[in-house]
Amino acid sequence: MTREEEAAYTQKLKENIHLFVLNYIKCPTCQELIPKPYDDPKLTRTHCDECEEAERGRLDFCYKCGEEWKYGEICLSDFCTFKKQNSVLQECIEIAVDEVRGVPAVRACPNCYTLYEHMEACRHMKCKTPKCKDEEFEYCHICLSNYDDHDSEYCVLAPRQVLVNPHAELILYSNQEEQKEEEPTVKEDIKIHDEEIKGQSEEGRIQDKNEVAAKKNTQKILVDTDDTDYNEHYDYAKSISACSIF
Repeated sequence: MTREEEAAYTQKLKENIHLFVLNYIKCPTCQELIPKPYDDPKLTRTHCDECEEAERGRLDFCYKCGEEWKYGEICLSDFCTFKKQNSVLQECIEIAVDEVRGVPAVRACPNCYTLYEHMEACRHMKCKTPKCKDEEFEYCHICLSNYDDHDSEYCVLAPRQVLVNPHAELILYSNQEEQKEEEPTVKEDIKIHDEEIKGQSEEGRIQDKNEVAAKKNTQKILVDTDDTDYNEHYDYAKSISACSIF
């Protein structure tokens, strides 16, 4: 082994220890190893300090699917919501396993939902994910039952799998909470609107009263007559002689 090969081997060994033993994650942009941020499998948002210092475009990503983070609390990519996996499960070819025909070539592990394609050998499958390794979980590729309880005589071909969105309940709960928060706002808007209409009605009634009062005053002015007695002026004018005028 050359020095270059030995250095590459040592580097790869160190990387695998961090990824598979120490639970680190590799940034898809800069390949930097980052500690897994949460133990909760729903919380997959990961921040890369190396990308932030280098001012790269993608700073946050999902450590499961590797896509740039574009969501709120949980990742809703096609991979993390099982849309991508379901497409593969529904469209994969059918093969024969242990003389059983019509078996989908690709199955999802019933314990961790990792996809596996059956290539050769028998129906006995061993999942290689850390979760299933720790639990020593094994299953049948034909009927998908736990192999500890498996009986070949009662093994029945299971239909194609359809994985349920693992965040469906959380999304439904979040939507319900958002609706509850919006309801008081809507009621308050309706109340304000009713008060505005009521205020406009009051102003309209006051304006109508003022207009009626102004109209009455106008009519009163028009009806009022001059109290001057013009007959007296006429009689006085008749009594004046012509010479007194010139």
